[in-house]
Amino acid sequence: MKKKAISILLTLAMLMGINASAATYQKSGNAVTVDGSGFNTIMIRKQGENGDVVYLNQNDSGFEAAQEFLIKDKPEDGTYDVLMGKSDGTSVEPQSFTITSALVVSGTITNKSHIQKIEFTKQGETDASATVTSENITDNAFQVMLKEGTYNISVTTADGYRLKSTINPVTVNDDVENIPIETEPVCIKGAVGDNITSVELQTAGGQRVGEPITEFNDGNFSFEAVPDGQYKLVAAADSGYTANDITVTVSDKQDSTGHNVTAEAIKRTIKAASDAGIKSVTLTASGKEPVAGEINEAKTEITFSNITIGEYNVEIEYNDE
Repeated sequence: MKKKAISILLTLAMLMGINASAATYQKSGNAVTVDGSGFNTIMIRKQGENGDVVYLNQNDSGFEAAQEFLIKDKPEDGTYDVLMGKSDGTSVEPQSFTITSALVVSGTITNKSHIQKIEFTKQGETDASATVTSENITDNAFQVMLKEGTYNISVTTADGYRLKSTINPVTVNDDVENIPIETEPVCIKGAVGDNITSVELQTAGGQRVGEPITEFNDGNFSFEAVPDGQYKLVAAADSGYTANDITVTVSDKQDSTGHNVTAEAIKRTIKAASDAGIKSVTLTASGKEPVAGEINEAKTEITFSNITIGEYNVEIEYNDE
């Protein structure tokens, strides 16, 4: 009679829909740990009408706290109720746990701000089985649940970044840890010649992107995290020099390299009267090296190169008449 009473108690607990607390399922040992003690009958069954009973046991001496119960091999995915009874008929709050055949797949990324989404698609299928977005990433780490199989990993990076490396494809036949998703910035790279003081990146419409570069590593420069688009490299030069703008295209998240930014000396021209031949002309200024001009073949025009801003004295020597 005692067993029948307990069986009725368990059935009533299921029918009453008592809110169940959580039991713990260990996939590796196919065991369930129940919180509590003092009960001597336990039934574990899948939720739903005519749910499969995966464990039923009675222990006249009672079960201890944190007792592990080995359940039926390869139970179906789903949520299970743990129903317990005491020999004196006292009600015991049921517990529940969920079984899934999915395995834990985890990994790390360089920086979650570099990622828009990571998709895992099982080979032979077209729809993604799991998707990770920046909202699912904590401390640059992610975790998804996947069933056994081989998956292709597709990484969509944020503007200005691209995938550097990862494991692809990945085979899931147990929990998989530490899949690395490495990203790197898309760059515009180049070198500067003498007399260049800064290089600025601008959009095609003239809007500055980031800060100008004023310090060059062995004459080289690099703008990082540049989205696809049309740009200009606008350089500033020492006084007396000028630098031309360079048009740059970034596409398919690939680096744009080999841009040589150079400066040319600004030329000034002085013309002499056509009725007198010029032998030489020199510009002098305090604190500056004298600058000699180049005379044209007709000896009517002279060109000065590399003239910095300032006031100069002009010394002209004419040919003997």
